[in-house]
Amino acid sequence: MTTRGAMFAAVLSLLLGASMGLSAGDVIRNAAQLDDQGKFFMAWTAETEHVTFEIQVATLGYAGLGFSPSGGMQGADIILGWVDDSGEAHLHDMHGVGNSPPVEDPSQDMVLMEGRRNDTHTTLRFRRPWVTCDSSHDMALSSDTVKVIFAYDQERPVNLSNLQHHDYRGVRSLYLQEPRMEAPLKTEDVKHWDVQVNNFLVPSQVPSTYWCTIKKFPGTTEKHHYIGAEPIFSPESHKDLIHHMILYECFVANSSRVFERYVELQGTRCYTNRMPSLFNNCARPIVAWAVGAETQSLPAHVGGRLGEKWGGADYFMMEIHYENQAKINGTRDNSGLRLFYTPKLRKYDASLLDVSHAVGAELLIPPLAPTWPAYGHCSSECTRATIPPTGINVVAGFLHSHLLGRAIALLHIRNGTELPPIFSDNAYSFKYQQFHQLKQEVTILPGDHLTTVCSYNSSGRIHPTFGGLRTQDEMCSISLLYYPSMALSTCSSVPFFEEILKSVGVTSLYEERSPSPITKKALDALDEERFEFMKLGAEKAIGENSGLDFNRYRAIKIKEPYGLQNLTLYDHLNERNFWISGKWQDKLRLLQTSHYVQLTCSDGAQVQLAKFSPVLTVPEFEPYSPPQQPCTDAAGQRTPQPLHAH
Repeated sequence: MTTRGAMFAAVLSLLLGASMGLSAGDVIRNAAQLDDQGKFFMAWTAETEHVTFEIQVATLGYAGLGFSPSGGMQGADIILGWVDDSGEAHLHDMHGVGNSPPVEDPSQDMVLMEGRRNDTHTTLRFRRPWVTCDSSHDMALSSDTVKVIFAYDQERPVNLSNLQHHDYRGVRSLYLQEPRMEAPLKTEDVKHWDVQVNNFLVPSQVPSTYWCTIKKFPGTTEKHHYIGAEPIFSPESHKDLIHHMILYECFVANSSRVFERYVELQGTRCYTNRMPSLFNNCARPIVAWAVGAETQSLPAHVGGRLGEKWGGADYFMMEIHYENQAKINGTRDNSGLRLFYTPKLRKYDASLLDVSHAVGAELLIPPLAPTWPAYGHCSSECTRATIPPTGINVVAGFLHSHLLGRAIALLHIRNGTELPPIFSDNAYSFKYQQFHQLKQEVTILPGDHLTTVCSYNSSGRIHPTFGGLRTQDEMCSISLLYYPSMALSTCSSVPFFEEILKSVGVTSLYEERSPSPITKKALDALDEERFEFMKLGAEKAIGENSGLDFNRYRAIKIKEPYGLQNLTLYDHLNERNFWISGKWQDKLRLLQTSHYVQLTCSDGAQVQLAKFSPVLTVPEFEPYSPPQQPCTDAAGQRTPQPLHAH
């Protein structure tokens, strides 16, 4: 199959279980504290066919560990164990059936290796295959995000039929097949730079606020490499208020003359008419943190350039997205990012490249859809014009969508053939947006076509969801950490707008009134007004009730057909009965496999680096066929079969 419809076949194979596993000989050792109180620790060793877990729990009763598709008991794969008064360890392979006590599996696929307890803690160590042959009760574990559930009780069961309700339970998302990132070692050459807001009053008038501040890197006398970062929450309780924090490099001629005067100011609302236009020159991220992420650490052979003289930046824009859904008044924040950097340079300069569906209303997700795809293309024309002849090497990636996101993948197409996906997470969790670290680097060559694919579940919404900046809006992007650095920073696309209109039954619009072009002199004057406003302080700026609903469909009026005349496109798409038949969903799905507009192929100052046709065609390709994933039964025998769904 070499038609554009192959795109859907490839996507479906990805989203229904084609996850990447460990290569032969790989051994990854990790550990994590699962609860906030420090009473439940889990260590695990990831090998090619099996994974070994050890739990250390502050209980003399039973402890449970499980893997859940939703984070709850229903359908969970559960391991329950304890150590009795004689010192004998007990371990049971079970499954969840809702809020009732778990039920023992007919096939016991966990192997108890050790169990012991002292005066305060119980320790259990056991082993299981990544994929067991008990597809009815066990969850296949892979490189996807895994929701790890855990529980414990101070009483030990006499038998499984009188199991006491647990004293404590929780859930923690983790990557089981990737090494956990740790902060760089605090050696003499490693310094840190704390980039924070200063006593910022979190707005309460609207739930979503983007706040931007300009910062200056302190070490500009010699080249440094950025080598890692971690979030700073001040106070710690504000962790739940922050959706993301991104530090962008600022590139403009005479940067010190332009940006220096903003460094001491508290900042401004991003992406509003209060933001100076020159902030648009701050577009290439160097650090990105989002909900649930932890420490980031770059591999030992790469580092991000710091310092304008050496291809990096002296000035940065920090963007913090606050999500104050409860609209709580009087909350002050000092959160930010801690960057680790060193003058001891790594072998390669690394950067981030964003491949995405551009943020905007063209990202349209119908209501009541259990699965809905979106695509962000980086065309072969763009990569051919920007990627060096020897290619770039991808080492990690940051996958991002919002509340409806369920799966994200990065397709890699070369000369009409789809290669293995560079990234694939079929259990994406908005609450755990940690960088994915590749076990093997992937090379992207000039002329390769990249497609970010997102899958959404809108079955719980009765109105369509659009792309946008707010948490209730949606996004679809992957940021690639790669080396060596190049100029390309953002490669994004949108569906062809005329085809969107046709697919929702609109034949013509009233002509939009284009804004008059603004002269440089007028823009400079406007920026001066914005600067003077920023000098009044953050509290003046946040006093304005400025939301982030920039949906341009609200301003577009329909001309034909007559029955829709004078409705806005937004109102038409939100009409109560519009989506019920399913007809329009089918048309929208099809349009995404035909044409797209390469909106950006740009550098960190948003300068376009290549020329394209106004509308490009989705490439035809031979889809990638993932290898079969064998299962391992209770006797340790491997059986070749496709990866089963749980």
